[in-house]
Amino acid sequence: MIQREEMLQTVWRATLLVALSVCVGITFNTLRPKGVSLFGWQPENAPTDTAGAGGDGIPSIGVDAAALHHKNGTALFVDARPEASFQKGHIQGAVNLPDARFDEMFESFFTAVEPDRLIITYCDGPGCPLARHLAEKLKEMGYNRVYHLVDGWGRWRDSGLPVEP
Repeated sequence: MIQREEMLQTVWRATLLVALSVCVGITFNTLRPKGVSLFGWQPENAPTDTAGAGGDGIPSIGVDAAALHHKNGTALFVDARPEASFQKGHIQGAVNLPDARFDEMFESFFTAVEPDRLIITYCDGPGCPLARHLAEKLKEMGYNRVYHLVDGWGRWRDSGLPVEP
């Protein structure tokens, strides 16, 4: 009788240890910036770190998630393209901060935009580096909620989302 009781107690302890290990693992995975998708999905508005993501910590964001932020007014869209391109067309409500003119224009941007504001940078074309470069510079200047929209202008326009002029 004692042997059966000891065996049940051992099984109970082993089960408890496995359950605790799973909980700790899931907790750490959830808190980790690039956690593994355990169930094969991510929330629709979750930023991703794909499409040319480097070790710079600047995540990209999908067009659907960016459109949701645009609709809700929860993000500032910043166009990294030259002013001439911006004038031809841009995401509705976006501001222009050309990557090439960052140093001369940053002070006025900084006085107008709070450092905790969610910012989505974009340029045009899947290989365009301007949005990522601008996002890196903004992060270096204290903006921590910065994402870049890969092929932003083209994907946005082709999706029929709000544009100007």
